[in-house]
Amino acid sequence: MLFTIPSSIQYALLALILIGIGDAINKKARLDGIPISSYLLVQTPCFGLTILVITLARGGIRIAPSEIMLAIIGTALSFAAFTLMLHSLSRGQASINYAIFRLSFVFSSIAAIVLLNEACHATKVIGVACAFAAIVLFSLKSGAQSPVITAVAAMFLNSGYQVVLKIATRTMILLPAFLLAMSLMFFVAVIAYYLWSGHPPVPKRTFLYAPANGLIMSLGTLSTLFSLSRGDLSTVTPLTQLSFIVTAAVSVLFLKERLTLLNWIGIAIAVIAIAILGLA
Repeated sequence: MLFTIPSSIQYALLALILIGIGDAINKKARLDGIPISSYLLVQTPCFGLTILVITLARGGIRIAPSEIMLAIIGTALSFAAFTLMLHSLSRGQASINYAIFRLSFVFSSIAAIVLLNEACHATKVIGVACAFAAIVLFSLKSGAQSPVITAVAAMFLNSGYQVVLKIATRTMILLPAFLLAMSLMFFVAVIAYYLWSGHPPVPKRTFLYAPANGLIMSLGTLSTLFSLSRGDLSTVTPLTQLSFIVTAAVSVLFLKERLTLLNWIGIAIAVIAIAILGLA
């Protein structure tokens, strides 16, 4: 009998690739000096329009009033995490900062075990220990203290966002509709942020990156939701967070970033951590 990959893992691997590419696009936009608020002003509607089309194709827009609060919490966490992550890219390397950001699965996995009663095995504990070791290696990189600290803050916020997504998969029937509600709230936050930042101009080169990122990240986020609806957060999320390896590969190949031996060791340990937790 041939080995069959569970659908939860299939969706997780798809999310891994899409999010990894999307993160590299974000880094390129930051390298080109596109203001964060201007970038989000273009990226967010493209994200929302993609989810709208998928929502209409999969059953329409239906979300209960009781689910709105969960969407508000998810939006607040994702907006703060994503914005902080973009700020960290102003001075930090994408391959390093995104590795830290994606290791948020350590804390979301612990929350899932403690709060959502997911199973805890020795392999998961070993995986978490390896992930902590990887974070320490990234944090020791000289000359990158400020962006690393910002990336760590974004990481904690992202872990809370992951827990919200898992809760949504347990209580919501139409996941695309829930994601659409969050994207609309996210856009309201983006407009407020754009006005607060002095409504900077939107360079033409913004349209080279932001629409593509909106499309890719919307599909990646939806794949993550479908994956979480079929598997445990503490098993699935570590696999999706392997996306930073894709980001590192794209950054080294196309953005000419360079990694030290310490960075490579950290990435290797992170891969081991994710592999252990993913197979738990």
